[in-house]
Amino acid sequence: MSTVSAEASCTGSTHCSITPHPQIIANELLAYICHYRSRSTQAALAKVVCSFYTSVEIIAAKKCVTSLFHESLSDSIFMTDRRSSTSRSAHEAELDDVLGAIDLLDNKDLLRTVTFAAVDLSRLPGYGPEEINVCAIVAHQSDIAARQSSIDSDLSTVKNTVVQIEKNVDDIRNSVNTMVHNATKSSVPLRTSQSREQNIVVFGISENPEWRKKLIDVLNYTAGREILVQDAFRIGRTASGKNRPIIVKLHSIWDRRLLLSNSRQLASCVDYMHSVYIAADEPLDERRKRTINRLFRNARRDRKDAEMADDGAKLFVDGVLVYTLKDGFVQPRDASAQRTASSSGHNGTN
Repeated sequence: MSTVSAEASCTGSTHCSITPHPQIIANELLAYICHYRSRSTQAALAKVVCSFYTSVEIIAAKKCVTSLFHESLSDSIFMTDRRSSTSRSAHEAELDDVLGAIDLLDNKDLLRTVTFAAVDLSRLPGYGPEEINVCAIVAHQSDIAARQSSIDSDLSTVKNTVVQIEKNVDDIRNSVNTMVHNATKSSVPLRTSQSREQNIVVFGISENPEWRKKLIDVLNYTAGREILVQDAFRIGRTASGKNRPIIVKLHSIWDRRLLLSNSRQLASCVDYMHSVYIAADEPLDERRKRTINRLFRNARRDRKDAEMADDGAKLFVDGVLVYTLKDGFVQPRDASAQRTASSSGHNGTN
């Protein structure tokens, strides 16, 4: 780093203090001119300086230059005090003298003895002279337009890529959904069948706090030995006067077979077990088909007037709807309503 031996400052006054050694001169206008004089045309530089700086600052800059280099400029035309004319103002003429004097001093290699510096950065234009050049602006705009076109092209490519990615994601999602659907379709029936291999359904046990004890007594009596139960729970909606069936999960498939084969002996009991019925755990529609056929046979055996609907979905006993594949057993009040509707129908036809 070079050492500055002395400093001097020039203001609006006519005096500028200097030392004979290389020095830094604080003058924003001269610093701007010296920086941009080799980077722009003189006309563009003069236009920026005249529009930004005041006439006082321009005149002070000229006095600073002529004071610093009085001997070198004493016989030049740049020492003359300028006056306003019809063609231009005095400070514009003074600025031409400043630019001409700096060019002359540079040719004589005298500018290297001083460095003009800016102390007040607010007194520096925020742009270079060529930035106000129309051609430069057009070229800059053309460059911006070219870059914008490139960005648009890249953006279009990105959009196409995103669209393709979204399509790929949709394809993957559809493939996964299809795989899950196929896996569910193939595995659920197998899993359901396996889970029911050791299950039975027990009907006719009343819903009271002692229903689990009664269930165990029924199973042990039917099998003729102790039966181990993994779990037991009721299914269906609770309804007044209706005993929901019980799903019983056994420890062994052999216990299931034994209970199903011996379940007929419950009919010979004289206590609550007489009304208990044991069946295999099957899908609801299969169980109801078996039940409606059993009820139909029992009604015919008891010489009752039993009729099955044409589609086999409803059972009427003595003209009363007692069972449907859709809802199972029909409640007494529903049966009464059915009987009333049936009677009304007959009366309407008579």
